[in-house]
Amino acid sequence: MFPSERPRRLRRTPALRRLVAETTLSPSDFVAPLFVAEALSEPRAIGSLPGHFQHTVASLRDEVRSLVSVGVKSVILFGVPATKDDVGSSAWDPQGVAQVALRALRDDFGDEIVLMADLCLDEYTSHGHCGVLRSNGTVDNDATIELYGRVAIAQASAGASVVAPRDSTVRFERRSTSTLSTAAIARATSRTIAIAAKRCARRAPTSPRVPTS
Repeated sequence: MFPSERPRRLRRTPALRRLVAETTLSPSDFVAPLFVAEALSEPRAIGSLPGHFQHTVASLRDEVRSLVSVGVKSVILFGVPATKDDVGSSAWDPQGVAQVALRALRDDFGDEIVLMADLCLDEYTSHGHCGVLRSNGTVDNDATIELYGRVAIAQASAGASVVAPRDSTVRFERRSTSTLSTAAIARATSRTIAIAAKRCARRAPTSPRVPTS
């Protein structure tokens, strides 16, 4: 079978491999997922994510400082509120846990890091769905999109450089981008991205459920 020989000359030494490598990764290429919970006095381990914690705002600041020291310059923040309601209103509350943490990190690190914020309602709603429910139990997409716009504004105003909706559509991006621009938010560079992983365990093992998107 041709070829009869595969000399692999360009793989022979580490120096040659470095020269011709198509992809290289450094700490600055990674985004660290971090979880901040309300009403905690100390960090709480997440059983389903070994080595990860639900942080207090204080321990979150320390964790980000450690990450920056080793070259990780991007983080995405997931908030875990102490109280929930049918529409997830603490997700856009300026004093909600995610917004408080975003402001603290922006004050600490300025533009040295890229702050991303998870944009979804499942962690904030009492029923655990990602959106507003109708009386028959189905999700009202249009009403949900409007609330996502509020969340995007709150997160951008608190210091997020990127807001990251997990289960939304292009229609949300068009609406939210328009809303953000007309709101004259200081961090006008905020944009939306889609997160590929729609399921992420961010609760401690004592929680009765794992959030779904």
